[in-house]
Amino acid sequence: MLITSDLMHKEPHTVTPCTSLQDVISLMESNGIMQIPVVKGERLVGIITDRDLCLIIHSPILHEMTAQDCMTANPVTVTPHTPLYRAAQMLNTYKFSALPVVQEDSLVGIITTRHFLGYFASKWDKV
Repeated sequence: MLITSDLMHKEPHTVTPCTSLQDVISLMESNGIMQIPVVKGERLVGIITDRDLCLIIHSPILHEMTAQDCMTANPVTVTPHTPLYRAAQMLNTYKFSALPVVQEDSLVGIITTRHFLGYFASKWDKV
């Protein structure tokens, strides 16, 4: 059975709660990512997605905001050993685009809908 660690990105870009939102946006744009975990040390404290940014992108105080102001605190997570079918169910049920992967309170990766699409596209190509 495939598990989350089989598809997850093992070294995701991260930011801290005090990272300026301008820097978060730049990091996401320059790396072509749609979500970014927010960490204190290695401990996951939140996540920021492109949807979160759409809600505040035209704020007159955007330049004063930090990751903490925009993040979803205590996001839903999976472990590296979560079966892939369960992670897919969670993404579908909650309408998320990504799930942080946590082991013993430390962020160890991220799994996104892009990872699933890539996996299924590679399998379909071989049929």
